[in-house]
Amino acid sequence: MSNSNNNTSSSTDDPHLYFYSPSTAAAVVFSVLYLLLTLWHFYINFIVARRRFVKHKYTIPLFVAALISTVGWVVRILSVRNDTSIPLYATSASLIVISPIFVCASLYLLLTRLIRATLPNGPAQSFFGIKPSWMGRLFITSDVFSFLTQCSGSGIASSGNWEGNLKDVGTNVLLVGLALQLATFTVFLTVMVRFVRRVTRSRDTDFSPCVKKVVIGANIASCFVQVRYLIPLSAL
Repeated sequence: MSNSNNNTSSSTDDPHLYFYSPSTAAAVVFSVLYLLLTLWHFYINFIVARRRFVKHKYTIPLFVAALISTVGWVVRILSVRNDTSIPLYATSASLIVISPIFVCASLYLLLTRLIRATLPNGPAQSFFGIKPSWMGRLFITSDVFSFLTQCSGSGIASSGNWEGNLKDVGTNVLLVGLALQLATFTVFLTVMVRFVRRVTRSRDTDFSPCVKKVVIGANIASCFVQVRYLIPLSAL
């Protein structure tokens, strides 16, 4: 009788923190890829820009995002090898979740610069009654708030060792933060689409070949970020 109770308790008390079987090989691959991106963005932002005396501070968040992702995946390697360690698990998950915020910051600031450089001054630069000078600030503020909400959810779940009621409450708070982040980026995509339509339909404005490449790159990056937000949201 006691043996059956012991077996039942051991099967229900799973010490592993992951809800899936994590791969060390995948963590190593992502660590190397993000390390290469970190080196590339460091070269672009701090070496090439310095030589050419070019100031484009809105691309610096991309370097920060790549650096944070690199550290996050390196910690993930350690976490996979010790999948009962809450500090390693929480650190890895937090860093990987944080990094897209900096990518979004670059996209938000880039959009404001594209609007100012392409559309004439006045009402044509406003979207939903918001001027470009405030647009990036509002998007970034919303992302920071959603990030703090996610941190609160992780903290609540971690305080209960990701078990019981605290785990459920923490997961729900984390879900709210992710949903807010997704909503913010969805609004950004809406503004981006309206901006492109406004430029293409106007007779007085048009994209130059260089700006058109930037817009295409921003759209591709936005699609990947949107998918990046949907994956953890659907997992929860």
